[in-house]
Amino acid sequence: MARAKKYSNHFLMIILYIALAWVGFSIWSAARRARADRHYTLVANIKRTDELKVGAAVRLSGMDVGSISKVELQPDYSVDVEMKIDRGARIPEDSIAAIYTDGLMGAKYVALIAGGSEDMMKDGDSFSYTQDSVNIYEMLEKGIENFARSRK
Repeated sequence: MARAKKYSNHFLMIILYIALAWVGFSIWSAARRARADRHYTLVANIKRTDELKVGAAVRLSGMDVGSISKVELQPDYSVDVEMKIDRGARIPEDSIAAIYTDGLMGAKYVALIAGGSEDMMKDGDSFSYTQDSVNIYEMLEKGIENFARSRK
């Protein structure tokens, strides 16, 4: 009889642990869905990204509206840049995605330059217009070369 009671207590504890795990998973899953619903995804295909990293800012009119979630090299050597954009940020369809540098030597980020379209981009859309990153070292090199040539 004592043995049966011991096993029933173990059985009840196992049931309790399973119920707690199920409740915890349900709460975690709901929180994850709620976070995912606060963003939508846009993609820009860019030829040159120059060290743009996952987690970098996405800015519209100087305000942070999202972040880079994925940077992936394509077979044609271009790069698909996937961005998570805050639901409240409405991006016109004819907008431009450009890679800028924060300051002279700072981190890279994506600047969205709003177009004039009344139609807004939706989850999964791609930018029709993009601007590659400008390499500051190459610009300085060309400037020095041009200066040297003009001095001759």
